[in-house]
Amino acid sequence: RLGIQYRFYSNASAEIKGMAMGGLLISSVQKDSDLYGKLNENDLIIKVNEHKITNDSIILDVLEEHIPGDTINLTVLREDGKTEVISARLLSDEGSSSYTIAKV
Repeated sequence: RLGIQYRFYSNASAEIKGMAMGGLLISSVQKDSDLYGKLNENDLIIKVNEHKITNDSIILDVLEEHIPGDTINLTVLREDGKTEVISARLLSDEGSSSYTIAKV
């Protein structure tokens, strides 16, 4: 698990909301997450390990291919429009990550 909470936005939903593109919009990062201090609320994850986030299951599929302690790369679009690649070490399944799907 990544230890984050996010909402998935499709490109169509993102366009309606005035966002640059779809992806996983961060709502919070847990303190025990490797991403704590690296990701901010309203950052948008647009790729995970070079897979574009085109639906809400892509990140889950990638996580299933890895075990706790593995590192994955997230491409993040910041609120200022800059893109950054961030490495994240996966946590054990204790605790939670959660997501919601944006409805239009």
